[in-house]
Amino acid sequence: MGTPTCWTPHRRGYAQKLFRQGLTIAEAAQKLRVTRSALGLAVTRYQMNVPPRDLVTFTDLAVTLGISVTEVHRLTARRGITPGRWLGNSTVTAKEAAALQAEREPVLDSWPPNYLTAEQVAQRWDLTVSRAQARLREHEVPYVLVRVVGKPSPKRAYHPRDVDGARPPTHFSQRPAGTLDAEELAVILSRSAAMVRLWAQQGMPHLEQRGPKRERLFRLPEVVTWLQQHRDSRTRRLGAYIAAQQQREAA
Repeated sequence: MGTPTCWTPHRRGYAQKLFRQGLTIAEAAQKLRVTRSALGLAVTRYQMNVPPRDLVTFTDLAVTLGISVTEVHRLTARRGITPGRWLGNSTVTAKEAAALQAEREPVLDSWPPNYLTAEQVAQRWDLTVSRAQARLREHEVPYVLVRVVGKPSPKRAYHPRDVDGARPPTHFSQRPAGTLDAEELAVILSRSAAMVRLWAQQGMPHLEQRGPKRERLFRLPEVVTWLQQHRDSRTRRLGAYIAAQQQREAA
């Protein structure tokens, strides 16, 4: 690959066209028949890393909305927005970004009385913070955003009544009907029991017994629904396959 002596407007325009198609610098460099470092220098020199006016990166949108990039991914997924790509970064159109900003929840300046943080919810439920947050999202527990001094993003505050409505069942004296343990579910899903337990830690619906004998039990319909909504495409395909298999067996 040879490094061009100059980056003409035509060549820069072609590079930006490749970036709009979602190519990374390495991929675009191959198309342009230049080295990755040469393209990287040109990107910096000619400010080609600045997205077009009609595109907004998830990073910029996260700053505007006062949330994390991960939350932006979840927000766009809930709204059915298919993200684009720019230099390897996820993007939305300026119109989509404006719509998301318009429906952004108001941010309070002071913490509402008796409201709980996610950490307090986790203590209330005797779960880890990550698992509590996953359950709060799964059950779409209402929240308000509150500015916190020293924090770049607002925190979510939950009303105890709403939190208690989504409390996970944690005790059972007898095994509920229609439930599967991790090993039984693993056989149905053709996965390992360790993978099933990992999914449970990531928020897959389950019942959990506390005490000396800690056991997780699963209901297959809830598991299938969770799999079909997973962010990983392979996991979603597994959920769709199991759902179709259930339909065939029921027919």
